[in-house]
Amino acid sequence: MISTLQIQQKLSGVDRTLDGGRRGAGEYDRIRASILDEAAIVFSTLSFSGSSIFSRMTRAFDVVIIDEAAQAVEPATLIPLIHGCRQIFLVGDPVQLPATVISQTAQKLGYGTSLFKRFQAAGFPVQMLKIQYRMHPEISTFPSKEFYEGVLQDGEGLSRKRPWHSYSCFGPFCFFDVDGIESQPSGSGSWASSKTIEGQFSINLWGSIKGIDRCKHS
Repeated sequence: MISTLQIQQKLSGVDRTLDGGRRGAGEYDRIRASILDEAAIVFSTLSFSGSSIFSRMTRAFDVVIIDEAAQAVEPATLIPLIHGCRQIFLVGDPVQLPATVISQTAQKLGYGTSLFKRFQAAGFPVQMLKIQYRMHPEISTFPSKEFYEGVLQDGEGLSRKRPWHSYSCFGPFCFFDVDGIESQPSGSGSWASSKTIEGQFSINLWGSIKGIDRCKHS
């Protein structure tokens, strides 16, 4: 596997000023492509995977993994596949927000439907990851019941009480009504609230929680 040092040495040896930058830029792209050829894993956005730099590679990708695939429109998902691959894994959550589509006409015609969701609807095998590790069970109960048919399971240790949980105002989840100021930006059809008050409240809240944590451990 090519190391970070080798990448730096390759790129630092490129003179991009030759012939007004044209020859140097071409050499730079050639070296970038050679780095991709030697890399075991390549990370890219869907849009950048259509860059000409990938067409300079001398090999195809064995496996393509697309994260947040349920939030990508189908044409965008197809971009990395133009380079050829033996396997593709679409990773995402079709229950969460879909891709952002501004045009209502395009939305009605199905442009917002992801390739992930289309395959799922067609009966392709989908493996659901049922264990969540990001929230307290008192929080996960609602999304599990309302969106995942109650099949979500909580990871080990998530129900462990924190020092501040003994206070009624600092339970696993709380709602705070913060008075703010709303305004409508010029030329905008939507309203926005000032984040200054909310930001200061969040800072004060965090300070209170940390104070409780320090007291419990002192």
